[in-house]
Amino acid sequence: MRRVTAAIEIDAPARDVWDLYADVPHSPDWVPFSEEILYVSGPAGVGQVYRERTKLLGITDIAEWRIIEWEPPRRQVQLSTDKSMDARLVIEVEPLEPLDAGRSRVRQDAIFESRLPGPVGWAHEVVFSAVGRRGITSAVRAAKAYLERGAPD
Repeated sequence: MRRVTAAIEIDAPARDVWDLYADVPHSPDWVPFSEEILYVSGPAGVGQVYRERTKLLGITDIAEWRIIEWEPPRRQVQLSTDKSMDARLVIEVEPLEPLDAGRSRVRQDAIFESRLPGPVGWAHEVVFSAVGRRGITSAVRAAKAYLERGAPD
């Protein structure tokens, strides 16, 4: 199992950060590597499934994700089981000022556990975690930029 982490402080209330991450259909508006949301099963929350087309490090991919934990406005966990990999994306939002006066921290952890055996599985996890680190780092930076400049009208 491999875990990669990215975190950033944002000059925006935690609720705004949560709402941004919870709005899957609009992810391509701010996530730099998200090209298109192809399918969303229903409202945000446990059980929601979505399919996303991404392009990261020059590689286009389609992945299906399912929300398996949902604790608004603090934590959500998404799971993808594509490509013989159990990938979990943990998103946590924390207010930094009393009563969430306007600053918060978002943290994303990507956890990869290959279902392939032995050294092949280990190499599989190494590749996924390298790409995953790039993805979550760009996502938290993009969330900060999007929320601090305000959504376009």
